[in-house]
Amino acid sequence: MRSNIQAYNTEKKDVTVCIPVFNGEKTISSALESALKIHALDVEILVSDNASEDGTRNVVLKYQGKYPDRIRLILNERNTGFAGNYKKCLKEASGKYLFFIGADDSLNHEGLSVLINRLENHPDEAIVTSDLNVFYINPDMPTRKLVHFSGKEKIFSAGDDALCNWLLNSALGSIGGYLIRKSVVYESVDLIPDVTIVPQLYLGAYIACRHGVSHVPVVSFAQRLSRDESQLANKQYLSADIINEILFLINSLSMLYKNELKNDRHATEVLKTQYINGLIDNILPYRCFAPFGVFVKVISIIVGNNRSAVINPKFMIYLAASISLPKLIIKKILFLYRSMQV
Repeated sequence: MRSNIQAYNTEKKDVTVCIPVFNGEKTISSALESALKIHALDVEILVSDNASEDGTRNVVLKYQGKYPDRIRLILNERNTGFAGNYKKCLKEASGKYLFFIGADDSLNHEGLSVLINRLENHPDEAIVTSDLNVFYINPDMPTRKLVHFSGKEKIFSAGDDALCNWLLNSALGSIGGYLIRKSVVYESVDLIPDVTIVPQLYLGAYIACRHGVSHVPVVSFAQRLSRDESQLANKQYLSADIINEILFLINSLSMLYKNELKNDRHATEVLKTQYINGLIDNILPYRCFAPFGVFVKVISIIVGNNRSAVINPKFMIYLAASISLPKLIIKKILFLYRSMQV
């Protein structure tokens, strides 16, 4: 264990804002500007460029020239995939705490300060999550606010409690909106697969098995929604592979952390039920934006993992709507819902 600790950077900063990026030339300026608004803390802004093919490097270098003590740029020789770049940030960051944002997202520095205060005052907690805003163009004009845990502060103990009541109900579906204590990262970073598109979910699951976590009702992060249906991340998220991967992660926790869990079978079943219910909520997006074969697989996975879904009113309504309504109508409904001003 000691050799693993020595392999990672000594903490030199209060917090590292990690920005893993690939081809972010058009948006990374606004992400950097949001991180540069943090003044009360000793901050490292770590940009890990995953062999971008556009002008991302030049944009970051200009900012680095203005703020050489705050911005550090890592240039990967080859594209290591999103997970590889995420893990690179985890290992290279020098902050006591880590906070991720995407190159097209925005950080709320006031909300981040609240998260840092939380972990500073609760050394037994390893991650604190928050609420987040969603926007299309301007982060100061969000279309939606994603509120978790009914807008209440919550504390979850390590193991069953954190897995069953926090993991899939928190902000970990996004790259940002949560603060990580760097000292616990080494325990699980190398367990994260190099090819996944949800490395943050793996990290959260592994940490929650061994450490307490919490949630505070503050907005620390604004996530940009893309209107580009061909965007690679959108295609990957709307695939059957990612569903099977997350189900595999859920099942593997009972093997990896059996000693940490009081009732591993119960925790696994609760997580699986929560995830399948989340798939039901996304039946319409799958019908609109995924190939029909993937949509059929999703329905099959839902029914195969939860036989009671066939008598679930929400499932039946969404399924009927996805089959009977034209895609164009469903897309308009989804767009209107996502564009509703907060």
